[in-house]
Amino acid sequence: MVLTGLGLRDGNAVLAAFFGINLLAGLGIILGMILLIVPGLILAARWSAANAALLAEGDGVNAALGRSWHMTGPSLWPIIGVQL
Repeated sequence: MVLTGLGLRDGNAVLAAFFGINLLAGLGIILGMILLIVPGLILAARWSAANAALLAEGDGVNAALGRSWHMTGPSLWPIIGVQL
């Protein structure tokens, strides 16, 4: 069990969820970079908080990616500027 500060969670579930988030986000960002540079930068910025959202909310991979998408929306261009 892993103590995340929000309750006990199964370590294997957390590891699998982190693997899933990084796999999905990485594939999406790479596809965005292949199509054009700008979509890849936007996806990287919008999904940058996905791991934090996973730990804070305790939801699944898709919910964490969605939460990250909504959290980073107002600050999209400053996040892209920092990443560059």
